[in-house]
Amino acid sequence: MSVDSATPYVSDDRGVTTRGETDVRGVVIPLPAPGERLLTVLTEWELIDDGQHPYSVDLARPWEPATCTDPGLRGELWEWLDQFVSWVNEQCLWDPGDVIPPCWPHHPHLVHELAVLAVQRLQASRTPTASALEQWQTHTLPAFLNRSHTRLRRHCDTDHQPTPAGTAHTRHQSGPETTARQVAFEKDLATEAAVT
Repeated sequence: MSVDSATPYVSDDRGVTTRGETDVRGVVIPLPAPGERLLTVLTEWELIDDGQHPYSVDLARPWEPATCTDPGLRGELWEWLDQFVSWVNEQCLWDPGDVIPPCWPHHPHLVHELAVLAVQRLQASRTPTASALEQWQTHTLPAFLNRSHTRLRRHCDTDHQPTPAGTAHTRHQSGPETTARQVAFEKDLATEAAVT
């Protein structure tokens, strides 16, 4: 029996991920494929990296989601990242403490890292040998998980929690703190100008 790759991943309230209503599938599920627009952009970057095409400063970099300003491309990126997170949770992780929480889109630090992680995993699957995939499995994914554990701790185990650093973020953006930083910058620039 085959699994329709277009069937979306679904997470239940326990974080268990399945494809659709039934869980009839093989032992492994392939890495979700990016949408057509997203794949075109990623392929263009591979050609640039190989020196076959010139570098383009205007080309979106899907590993930096903010550069995907075209709504269609950005929509494909969100869809792919969501499928990728479900795939990682199901295919690569065992311990519930390692699972990427379903509220990951509400954590900018996770969004930034997941975009890089997904692109690197796709690139690893497109190389002619297993070396890049072995690197991703033994170093890249575990390093990501260690960083996410350090940052999230257990805050979102049962429900999404707003950042505990909210007060610090608010203080950082406040008028007095912004002014104090600006004064320090200007003082440094004046000192440097006096030295040179």
